Amino acid sequence: MGNKIKRVDDFVAGGLVRFIALLGDMVFAYTIHFYAQSFKAYVGITNQVLQVLKTLPYFELVNGWFWDSVISLVMIYALYIMLRIYSTFIFGVSFSQWFLGLRGGKGFIWNRLGGVFRCVLELGFTPLVIFDLPPLWGTPTLKERLSFTKIVKGWGIYTYAITPFFLLFIMGLAFVAPLFFNLTIINDFKVIYKEEPSAKKISKDDDFDSFKHFSSNHFKFDAFSSLKDERFILLPNFEIVANGDARKIYPSLLIYDRTYKTFGILKVKKRISLFKLLSFGKKGNPLFAMKYPVLSKAFKKSDESFKAKSFDPKYGKTTFFSEKLKFEIKNLLQDSLKINVGNIYEHAFHNGPFINGYVQIKHKISQIIPEGITPSVTFEKIGNYEFLRFNQTFNFTDGQRQNKFETLIPMDTENAMVLEFNYSDQPNSLVSWENFKDLFWSSIVWYMDYEDIFEFPKIMEEFTPVVILDYFATRDVGDNDKKLLEEYVVDYFKSLSRNALNWEDGDLIKLLEVVLSRYESVISVKNMKEASYYSEEFIRKMNSIKLALTVNNKEYFK
Repeated sequence: MGNKIKRVDDFVAGGLVRFIALLGDMVFAYTIHFYAQSFKAYVGITNQVLQVLKTLPYFELVNGWFWDSVISLVMIYALYIMLRIYSTFIFGVSFSQWFLGLRGGKGFIWNRLGGVFRCVLELGFTPLVIFDLPPLWGTPTLKERLSFTKIVKGWGIYTYAITPFFLLFIMGLAFVAPLFFNLTIINDFKVIYKEEPSAKKISKDDDFDSFKHFSSNHFKFDAFSSLKDERFILLPNFEIVANGDARKIYPSLLIYDRTYKTFGILKVKKRISLFKLLSFGKKGNPLFAMKYPVLSKAFKKSDESFKAKSFDPKYGKTTFFSEKLKFEIKNLLQDSLKINVGNIYEHAFHNGPFINGYVQIKHKISQIIPEGITPSVTFEKIGNYEFLRFNQTFNFTDGQRQNKFETLIPMDTENAMVLEFNYSDQPNSLVSWENFKDLFWSSIVWYMDYEDIFEFPKIMEEFTPVVILDYFATRDVGDNDKKLLEEYVVDYFKSLSRNALNWEDGDLIKLLEVVLSRYESVISVKNMKEASYYSEEFIRKMNSIKLALTVNNKEYFK
């Protein structure tokens, strides 16, 4: 008898095209994994997987990056199985198999129902490569036999023609997939490569008799400056936020400009570990240590090497970072912030093909600054530190007013304090802020690597408004120091209120009324925690100042 001729539908799809289809579905799952991380539900599931892994023996003994990789692999593999199940129910084979011309070898219904069962079997069989080898010899896999299905060749010429293009496509998609993380592919930063100069330096022609040190443990700076012309008024300010039964007090510095009748608020937004932020750059990048050798070594040092320590005058302006380390940190931040779909190939040429770590850093930074508006980014030297400077403008609903935010992230310290300046919506607020920086930050020194830098003033002449931020609300002081602090606060606000009335500055008067009301709240909170922490006499004087200011009683201030 003659040999029976096989139909095209009887030919089992070969191992190579199956493998390429597997790669394709894996890459699609890999891309979905990054995109899905934009959603809280997916992040929640990922955290649940982490909690399961934590129950494993010796979990704490293994490096955290290993478990991060395991979690990612688990989530990507789960997405891969789900993608295959879903697409097989539609096409009878997975999407990549269908796109490459492969077809189910059974009937319409069983190609789909049996195919779904075959995909479920992949959960256990795919990692065991040996069970996927039979197609190399023209026979179905064990998964196909158990599910009574068959994956066969479709249009041979089409498969041969499309496969090279499909390979190129999935290679490119795998390369750019991390850009889908938190929609980085469309959420870009406007990185300005021009470095902003620091505030202008003090001139030898300045009147140094009017200069004094504005030293703050809260902001960790010492600014040697003069505010003698009284253009800029510093108002130590406090915000009280209820957290259940507890109340949290947040200090801030309100800066009022008498020339432009505008104001802004400078605050410490949060404290971050710069190394923790930058360490995300290692994620999925085997070339990281080669590209950033000094930074990689710094990651391996003990926390004590860069941990904030008590200040000693012998340290001076010294920071813990070497110049080489600062250089690598700046390069890493620049490369991370400017990465986008438009310069992906340029980035790969200079930094290698592994972009996930750079995208992770960019995403983490985007969580620090206010959401909603694409920022412009510059690098600015302010005193002895270099900062990342983010500028954003938010429009009010009336379409006519604007609110401006400037976020400053220091790059020269592990113990980074993120500063935020919120401008008012006045037209000249930006000019005012730049003028203030030129005046007040002309010779500023930052001490973010240290704690307890400045001692409590011993005489009234040593007090400045920023000292109020350090001690009035968030720290307890002894009775003698507290009496001195009360005396300064009364004198300072009495003097400001007198001037505001004499200048007939309605805007300043309103601000003082708001600030004094907040002082009443702070005093109430402090005295609830400790009975009579602030004296009755002090409370009476502060109430009198506010009342006289409100009713325009100039006689009280004479």
